[in-house]
This record gives sequence, structure tokens and C-alpha cells, in this order.
Amino acid sequence: MQVRISVVTVTLNRRDHLERAISSVVAQGLEDVEHIVIDGASTDGTVDLLRKHSHLNWISEPDTGMYAALNKGLKRASGDLICILNSDDTIPPGAFACARRALAGAPTLDMISGPVEMVNLSAEGERRVTIVDASQFLTLREQDIGPGITLTNGRYLTRRLVERVGLFDERYKMVSDKDYLLRVLLTKPHNVCVSQPLYSYGVHEGSLTFSGASAVERLAKESLIAAQNGLAEASSGAERAAYARWHAWALFYWVGLQGLRGNLSQALSSVLDGSRRDPGWILRLPGPVLRHLRERRLRAGHVMAPARFTAT
Repeated sequence: MQVRISVVTVTLNRRDHLERAISSVVAQGLEDVEHIVIDGASTDGTVDLLRKHSHLNWISEPDTGMYAALNKGLKRASGDLICILNSDDTIPPGAFACARRALAGAPTLDMISGPVEMVNLSAEGERRVTIVDASQFLTLREQDIGPGITLTNGRYLTRRLVERVGLFDERYKMVSDKDYLLRVLLTKPHNVCVSQPLYSYGVHEGSLTFSGASAVERLAKESLIAAQNGLAEASSGAERAAYARWHAWALFYWVGLQGLRGNLSQALSSVLDGSRRDPGWILRLPGPVLRHLRERRLRAGHVMAPARFTAT
């Protein structure tokens, strides 16, 4: 019996990009693939587009944000593997075939992780592809939750893992995927890494993934809040220790950001609050900071020719 794959896409007024995302799934072959689209009541013609594709399982209704919509999609998913596809991204050719082979070769796995592409389309139509494929990032470490990169969409999760971990925390608007992957990591998942790219990010103005400097402060603040909540709500020693390490990095980054912007009173207040929550936070920093600096070039990825990306 072939492995069934559920693709979950959430969207809001992204019709122009959504067509490419849908087409990339169709190109994988629709046998034993369900594509679930959760639309947040778009007004740009998205519903007309969805109606054109009879294979889609979709709804269009208001929601409270991206993660609330993702949770709706996860609840509907019936596949053995679940892939989260943003409305402005695509699935590279051969990705689903590779994922199926991985699961067939290791039936007890919980997660498949693969390289991700970042595709930048210039105004002249030039296609520049950068790939992030360093083995340490694919492995998934605590380092990737705070100072590193999570490569969230380049990880296909089994439904049994999702059932074990639960849903995204809807309190957050930007970092719930980081929180989710930390909870995944705490289950000690069986993660199989593959060399075939599993995901392709579209880099463009308006992308939520690559939102630029304007979102840095909001992202830093919400990361700190999520880590603080995790510390306060941890139900085991291992969970508290993991959130304490995230909290240390998030606090360090937030304080540094406030200092650079001249908000010294805010920086001092944050240090005092962080020390009250975790007196030893500063002692947790040297390892993550050194690794962050050492892996800087790896996080940037490297430019590759699109012709290289074939199924393995």
C-alpha cells in the first residue's frame, strides 16, 4: 500500500502565488495525496481559484491567524505523512517519491528532513536558487530552535508524531513553529535525513518567511515570550531545561537588540526580569553563541544550479 501524504496550505489573499503551490503538488502525482487548503476568507479571487481544482479539500472562513488555520488543516489530515506548504512556496520535483521511499525503508520513523531551496525570482525573470543542506541543520537540534534555522517546511511529519505532540500554540503569531519543533524534539523523534530537496521557498517582497528587518523586533519579542511561557508551564525537568536554553538565547538577543537601538532602560529591565525567571541564564550562552557564529556561512546556504535537483 502506497504511503498517503497530506499537504496542508493556509492562505489569505495570495491567489497570485497559490496557483504555483497547487501546481507543484499536482506535479508530484495525485495518487494517495490529499491537498488541504485553509483560506481565511480571502477577497482577491482565491475562492474562485480553489473551485477550479476539484481535487482540493478546502474551506474558506475567517480565522484568528496562521497557526489557527494550520491547526484546522492538521485536524483534517488523514495521511501517513504531513507536509506544510505555504501558499507562496512549492514542492520540488521528486520530493514526495523520495519521502515515500524513506518511510518504506524505515517504517518506524517520525519525521523526514531534507534540504530546502530558496528561489529568488528577479524582475527580469532570472531564477536564482540557494540551497540549505548542511547535515547539522537537517538533524534538528535545540540550537536550531533559538539561534539557528528550523527549516520547518523541509520536515515531513508522520501523523502519529503530530498526534503525540499536539497542535500549534495559537497564542503566537510568528514563532509557534519554533515552539512546536522544540516540543517535537522533546519526544526524541526518529528523524531520517535525505539528500533530495523537500521544499522550495519563494523569496519575494511580501513573503512572511523572509519578512526582513521590519519584523525582527516583533520576532525577537515573541520568541522571548514563548520561551518565558515554556519555562513557566514546563511539566518535566527535561522540558524546563530545554525552554531555559531557548529563554537564555531569546533574552540575550532581545537585550542586545534593545541595546543597539539605545533602549537601555528596556534592556536593563529585561535582564532583571530574565534573571528572576532563570538566575543562571547567562551561563547557558557560550555554547550556543559560539556555534551560531561558527555556522553563519552554513545558514546562508550556497547557490546551486536548478538542474542538480533530481529525485534520488
